[in-house]
Amino acid sequence: YYFWPVFDGKVLPENPYQALSDGQINGVDILAGFNTDEGSLFVEQGLSEEGYIEYVRSIFGEHAQEVLDRYPVDDKNSPTDRARFIFKMSLRMGGDIFADELSDQGFKVYYYTFDFTTPELDDTDSGTGHALELPFVFDTFPEDLPLKPETDALVDSIHSYWLNFIKNGDPHSASEPLWPAYARDRKTTMVLSTDMHDEPAPDQDDVAFFREII
Repeated sequence: YYFWPVFDGKVLPENPYQALSDGQINGVDILAGFNTDEGSLFVEQGLSEEGYIEYVRSIFGEHAQEVLDRYPVDDKNSPTDRARFIFKMSLRMGGDIFADELSDQGFKVYYYTFDFTTPELDDTDSGTGHALELPFVFDTFPEDLPLKPETDALVDSIHSYWLNFIKNGDPHSASEPLWPAYARDRKTTMVLSTDMHDEPAPDQDDVAFFREII
């Protein structure tokens, strides 16, 4: 249910969050982000309410009731929806922590929300699931997979952003929409979709809640 690393004193000598906070890191500029439906590949459809409660208790222990009170199952949110959202927040939280600290320390940070899918890519009904952005980033779609023109154009744009960041430390170019840098007091994210634009990072109150209890 969760992915806590083991700090063995050799391979991983200390908690990376503590090292980050103390400035004991090899500082680099970063490009990071998340997908709209990160949790869809990790929580199967049809989870029962009892299963959701056990899922939360196994992850949060003494804080489980706080989570269940904040994210109850109701008419608008199924157990699957809630569990998938919590999984998404677990991935999102780590990204936000590193984005905040590195930007505070003067490194350039560029944050994204990948929010795109089409029937040609989503044959499992997982939406914009975990890792779906990778073929766009690396331009590695199989040649025998026909893409619609708008999908093909998006591949070119996203691949260009990553190449520019690798070469110049800055993802945008004259041919692509401006991608503003992220900062703790200006939590912006670039929405990677057919409508490229930057906007305030979503769900900030939820991220703050999980950061506080964890």
